[in-house]
Amino acid sequence: MGSFFKLKHHSIKITIILGILLALLCSFGGAGLYVISALEKKLYQEFALERSQLTEKIAAAMAEPIYFLSPNNAGLVLTLIKQDPSIVSVDIYDSLNDMPFINIDIPERKSGMLFTNLADVSYDDNNIGVVKVVFNNIRQQKEMKNKRELMLKVFGYTFAVNLIIMFPLVHFIIFKPLNRLAYQAKNFQDNELDRAFRWRENSEIGLVGRSFELARTAILSLIAKLRQSNDKLAKAAVTDKLTGLFNRHKADAVLETEINRARRYGNIFSVILIDIDHFKLVNDKFGHQTGDLVLSLFAKLLIQHTRRNDQVARWGGEEFIIVCPETDLRECNQLAEKLRNTVEDADFPIVRKQTASFGVAAFTVPESLAQLISRVDAALYQAKKDGRNRVVQNPFTNTP
Repeated sequence: MGSFFKLKHHSIKITIILGILLALLCSFGGAGLYVISALEKKLYQEFALERSQLTEKIAAAMAEPIYFLSPNNAGLVLTLIKQDPSIVSVDIYDSLNDMPFINIDIPERKSGMLFTNLADVSYDDNNIGVVKVVFNNIRQQKEMKNKRELMLKVFGYTFAVNLIIMFPLVHFIIFKPLNRLAYQAKNFQDNELDRAFRWRENSEIGLVGRSFELARTAILSLIAKLRQSNDKLAKAAVTDKLTGLFNRHKADAVLETEINRARRYGNIFSVILIDIDHFKLVNDKFGHQTGDLVLSLFAKLLIQHTRRNDQVARWGGEEFIIVCPETDLRECNQLAEKLRNTVEDADFPIVRKQTASFGVAAFTVPESLAQLISRVDAALYQAKKDGRNRVVQNPFTNTP
């Protein structure tokens, strides 16, 4: 074996250098492709979920306008839809009257790949229409392009550093460090990035090992940034874009959680449903931009004058909901009255004065979420029927 190394000294060094280069290419390239592939898969999974949720939300928002044959009310909701650049078109079909209800088409957004989502529109458990939404993937393409460019820069820099440190190796200082380097490369290639390697050797292999560590920390840093980006996307999925409050999907989840806690541990909670009085007149008289300003300020007032544990969400249109944990009907009614006075005393842009009606109900086992919402909605309806700008509580439970 000794004579073999003597005879093949130069060929072994060349083989080692070629082997290290190949290991770098395989490990960095494999890790990069794996990360990019995983990120792209996750991004499009989230996009699919976002499309599905948005389509369902549009279908839910269209229920009453279709049922009551009110395209104007539907138009208010669809105005917000136009603000989402990923939506290419929205087609709503009225099955009750067997005719198209609303169509919105934005031709300039027809680029990239197009995705179609369908959702049934239901009212009182009856199918009354169909919503068809076409999305583009321009945003996802841009995100993946940026991520690929960043990944290529990280891997290109690391690979360049390793090329610089590829000096001729001496056989009596290379094989033991090379075994350690191979182990490190295997971890890297297997995407096991948690273990850190500390290299004290000043040899070329030591430099290569440290470069692997630089690449590992750089990739972990990149993954952390991508997770932050994904967290932002996840937050956007449960946040109303105009007001910054939770959206209805998130509100439903909060209500389900509170109901489960109430059933399991006996906790109490109450709900406030709020409707801005005569909001349609605001849009008709002052325009939708002013209406949006009123909605935004109204949301800020709710956040500023509710308690830390209260969950405030936009229920839809000009309706808002507040979930109040560990709060009985009397305390919730007091909070609603405080909010009513706050709104009445507030100075809104352009419209100056604005009021709101409040419905209040406390959850009582064993009613369902639908029954609770029905009760608080009935209280809100009574408040509007009695003249608006008032609080009405519903202390009774629906029959299970």
